[in-house]
Amino acid sequence: MTIKRTFFQIIFSTFIVFCTQGQILKPGCPKFYRHSYELYSDSCNSLIKRVGYNTFKNEVSIILNNGSKTFISSDSVWGFRRRNELPVRVYNQYNYELDYIFPIFIYSKHYYKGTNYYFSKTLDSPIFSFSEKNLRKQLDFMDNQKIISEKKLKRLIR
Repeated sequence: MTIKRTFFQIIFSTFIVFCTQGQILKPGCPKFYRHSYELYSDSCNSLIKRVGYNTFKNEVSIILNNGSKTFISSDSVWGFRRRNELPVRVYNQYNYELDYIFPIFIYSKHYYKGTNYYFSKTLDSPIFSFSEKNLRKQLDFMDNQKIISEKKLKRLIR
């Protein structure tokens, strides 16, 4: 039973990656997301010219093609995407760029001297610093082993 379950999880996870990776990680038109499931939508709102984040007001700013500006509180937004950039999640008034989606969601936060990496189990779960200690604490053994063995992710672990 365990082998079947593990096999099913691998197949299902692979299916999810192939179905979503092109949509989530493909840069495109500017958007703002009220919920995480909106990441899977390919539709673009032609009225939106630019989307950004105002750190002083903790608001997502939306500039329309007619020049008008709208501000939305960061509490009521899951995230946003600037034109031709990756999606950004707003969590606890910080911005995290969504970089990698399998088998966990990996985010990056760019600082003036470097980049820090973070992870979450799902798109809506809390974000943790990407360290071996946090991986062990937050994930079950099989997921933890998959992540530690993944070459792309191994170099990110602090």
